[in-house]
Amino acid sequence: IYVAARSRILNPPSLSGKRFTTAHLITGSAGSSLCSLNPSLHEGHMHPGSPLFFNHVRIKLADSVLERKRISAARERKAT
Repeated sequence: IYVAARSRILNPPSLSGKRFTTAHLITGSAGSSLCSLNPSLHEGHMHPGSPLFFNHVRIKLADSVLERKRISAARERKAT
């Protein structure tokens, strides 16, 4: 039973690890878009809402990945 539970734990974190690396890329791009928000808003008011919208979506993605990481951490605590 313990080996089966351990295999269940070890397989999802590998998937969540890949998702978390993509989350690092998403948060990095969100930070860069945060930096580029101010110049784009100062330069011209052509599309002021679109960077905010994409940034909001990226933040949601990062939050969902953090929730998945918390869930996987909770699974590890239950198994140990």
